Amino acid sequence: TIASGSDDNTVRLWNAMTRRPLGSSLTGHTGPVWSVAWNPNGKTLASSSEDNTIILWDMIINPPIGVHLTGHTGTVWSVSWSPDGKTLASGSGDNTIRLWDATTRLPLGSPLTGHSGAVYSVVWSPDGKTLASGSKDNTIRLWDTTTRLPLGSPLTGHTGINNMVFSPDGKTLASGSEDNTIRLWDVASGDLLGDPLKGHKNTVKNVAWSPDGKILASGSDDKTIILWDMDTRQPLGQPFTGHTDSVWSVTWSPDGRTLASGSEDNTVMLWDVDAATGQLVQSSSEALTLRACRIANRNFTRAEWTQYMEGKRYRATCPELSTLKD
Repeated sequence: TIASGSDDNTVRLWNAMTRRPLGSSLTGHTGPVWSVAWNPNGKTLASSSEDNTIILWDMIINPPIGVHLTGHTGTVWSVSWSPDGKTLASGSGDNTIRLWDATTRLPLGSPLTGHSGAVYSVVWSPDGKTLASGSKDNTIRLWDTTTRLPLGSPLTGHTGINNMVFSPDGKTLASGSEDNTIRLWDVASGDLLGDPLKGHKNTVKNVAWSPDGKILASGSDDKTIILWDMDTRQPLGQPFTGHTDSVWSVTWSPDGRTLASGSEDNTVMLWDVDAATGQLVQSSSEALTLRACRIANRNFTRAEWTQYMEGKRYRATCPELSTLKD
């Protein structure tokens, strides 16, 4: 399931295979929804909004029921779950970061302060020991999640940090910025790792690391997506094009073979990526069949094929498997 938040004040859920909406939109926010994040257990979805609130949606109930978290006095630009799913972090236009208890749904202590501008991005390290925050004040701060104190001095060099992501091993932090570049940071030392990644022609809105750590995806105001080889730090082929406006968000599927992108053009696009080369799987029919095989790990029954494959002729979902079975 894919979740998306929009300027229309709603959250939508999508079937990743059929690419169709799941039920009605989730309503409750009174302003644009800027961030959505799944709890690792898949039972709760967090959404944050320009209405200064966060909603936690109980995904076990059908339809989902949302509970508002209040306390921020500015737009809540970003929400991120700790790896154990017990704590939610939020970054806001009030220049603060708040931590929330997932069970009680109450704030954990006082807000984290130090930024002098809106906090556009918050993200947890894979081990849950560090929280990174990126701000309009052109700095990134690293926080010890146990002591709630800053780790060293702020990281500087960017102009306006829009989004950040930790590498899967937690050793590197990538950040996208209004200066059209991506920077890589050594988490332990806070040092910049090499030269900025340059290729976008406008603001880098979002960055996402593939689950295997080999590819970094970036979305930009230049309407494109670039995949970066993390060994060479060079683009993998040509930018992905298809959106007709700014690409605000990119995120990988857990298997690293599909990239989802959300855009100012009011659409979400799914890109099937060859994990070995970082290139697109071009055929939409082939892509849909590949996705079906990855999810089911077997051939579809005829009933499943009819339900999910949109009228296409019945054939082997996983060609390498033996015979078709009903």
